[in-house]
Amino acid sequence: MTKSDAIEVYPFEPPEPYRRPPRSSLYTLVPMGLKTAFGESLTSYILRLAQAHTLPPSALLREIIAPLMAKGRFTSSARQSDLFRATGNSFNGMGIASQRCVEALIILTHQPLVKNLNLQFLEGYVWGVGLLKARQSWCPKCLRQQRQAGEVVHLPLAWNISTSSVCSIHGDYLIDRCPNCSHQHYALNRTQPPGICPKCREFLGTCGNDEGHTQTQIDPKDSIISRMTLELIANGRELLRRQPFNRFARNARAIREQCFSGNSSRMAALLKADRFSVDKWCAGEQLPKLRSLLWFAWRFGQQPLDLLTTDTARLDRFCVQSLGESPDRAFIQFQCRPNSKARIGGTLNKLLAHPELPPPSLAKIAKRLDVDLTSITRHFPEQAAIIKERHRVYRAQRSSNREQAEVDAITDAVMRIHSSGDYPSLHQVRQQVAGSRMFQNPKLADHWRQLVQSLGYPNPSETVI
Repeated sequence: MTKSDAIEVYPFEPPEPYRRPPRSSLYTLVPMGLKTAFGESLTSYILRLAQAHTLPPSALLREIIAPLMAKGRFTSSARQSDLFRATGNSFNGMGIASQRCVEALIILTHQPLVKNLNLQFLEGYVWGVGLLKARQSWCPKCLRQQRQAGEVVHLPLAWNISTSSVCSIHGDYLIDRCPNCSHQHYALNRTQPPGICPKCREFLGTCGNDEGHTQTQIDPKDSIISRMTLELIANGRELLRRQPFNRFARNARAIREQCFSGNSSRMAALLKADRFSVDKWCAGEQLPKLRSLLWFAWRFGQQPLDLLTTDTARLDRFCVQSLGESPDRAFIQFQCRPNSKARIGGTLNKLLAHPELPPPSLAKIAKRLDVDLTSITRHFPEQAAIIKERHRVYRAQRSSNREQAEVDAITDAVMRIHSSGDYPSLHQVRQQVAGSRMFQNPKLADHWRQLVQSLGYPNPSETVI
């Protein structure tokens, strides 16, 4: 075997006992369903590849694929174990691990279509956090149909995406537990081909408790997000690869400015998202998660690919979609929003006309109205100034009354101690005046000195005080 022949199939000689498979078989295993939204996932293809070459998936991944991904530096047993957990699941997503796995499989199989088995085409368009499910999910009815029709059992890529939770064919929720043993497993397992439970080794398309599962009522939002996920997979691979730039920030900013008058809070409330996230989307500082992108598109009557690829969003089709509510239900939270300024102004004028006792602070009024303090000072500066001055006068009067009460208490204590024949020292006075601030307030200490001197006692030294 020449060096060129070795590189053509494998860049190294597989160790014993795993010999290189026959060259002809490397070209016969084609990924399944690439022209549909139910195209095969990369992890499912790896499991089928191991089955076609009569190898355990663990041997194929550890001994052949992983060393090629790591360029021959894959020696740690801990890293080998992680291939069947988080790293193995990430092969279906986007990133370095997914990209290197695709490159290794293209070298090994000479199938360039392998690049369509993951979500690498979404890189730069959505945030990769939370893109994939932690465990493998599937539709038992779809697996049964594949087997009954004589097709090769495979797991579509859509079943691994976190936004896909409903089977669009049968209208049931996807399951992630074996119907026979209730075991959860990762997208890659060490021993079994696709559609077989790695624990009980039973077919995942069996009935089990599937009858009770079909009775679950489908949430309309889950159905919508799942359908849009399939549309994005079916049409986004080629289109997004031809677009060098992400237009989402520009389109989100155009919708906010033209449909919400630049009000990020109102836009975020309709999306049930954080206002700061909406601001970062519009500024291009943060990519949206896939679920946020799909919900954004459906909620405002847009197409996800239009938001990502076109220069301007279809504002002529803008509408706020609702989930079974009345047409005005989507805006019910904001029916009082245009009159909020009048509502706040009316409350402030009422407080000025009929003052409360004691006068509340402006911060307390803002909390009572559930608005920001700066909004009141910015939109109602005159009323805010009057309320602040009333509260300042009230606090000053309260402080003066408290100080006068302490002065009277100190005078009574000094006279009472003097009448008993004792020296009215500072210590004895403070014992009889509970909570006195004689050490903190110099005026109270000076008043005590003046009382002591007026009774004929010598001037107390400063050290006593």
